[in-house]
Amino acid sequence: GIDASLNYRLQTDQQGEFRFNVGYSHTLGEKSAEFTEDPVLDFRDSLQNFNFRSRLRGSVNWSIGNWSNTLFATRSGSLPNWAETGRIGSHTKVNFTSQYRLTDNISFTAVLNNAFNQQPPKDPTFDVYPYFSSGNYDPYGREFAFEIERRNHRAHNDKHSNSCHNQTK
Repeated sequence: GIDASLNYRLQTDQQGEFRFNVGYSHTLGEKSAEFTEDPVLDFRDSLQNFNFRSRLRGSVNWSIGNWSNTLFATRSGSLPNWAETGRIGSHTKVNFTSQYRLTDNISFTAVLNNAFNQQPPKDPTFDVYPYFSSGNYDPYGREFAFEIERRNHRAHNDKHSNSCHNQTK
C-alpha cells in the first residue's frame, strides 16, 4: 500500500503558530485465504471486502497566546453496498476543537465533532436501520462537548525517573 504524510509548522511573530498535517493511506492489494490449503487471492476490489481502500486525514492548528484551535477532517473511501452489487460513496467528517489555557493548571476546551452533521452514505440495499454498515461508520451526528480541566502537578525527581506525575487532591 501507500502511506504518506506531510507536516508543516509556521511560526509567525504576530499571528502565532500554524501547524498543517496531512496523511494518506491507500491499499494497493489485500490478499487472503479462508483455509491454509486454499489459494491466496487478492480481494482488494472484491465486493465482499468491507475494508476502506483509502483514507485521507488532515488538520490545521492555530495557536496564539493561550488559545489553540484545531480543524480536523477525515475522508474514508468507498465501500461495497450490502448486496455486493456495487459501491457506495466516500464519507467525510470534520471536527473542530478550541482550547483556552487560563493558567498552567486550568484549561477550557470546546469540541465540535462532525461539525457539518454528515451522516454515513446511505446504502439502498441495506434495508434495516440505520441503513449503513455500522461496522464501518459510527451512527453519531453532530456532537458538542465542553471540558474544564484542572491539573495538579508535582515534580518527581529521583535517579531513576525524570517524568512528571499527576496527583489529584
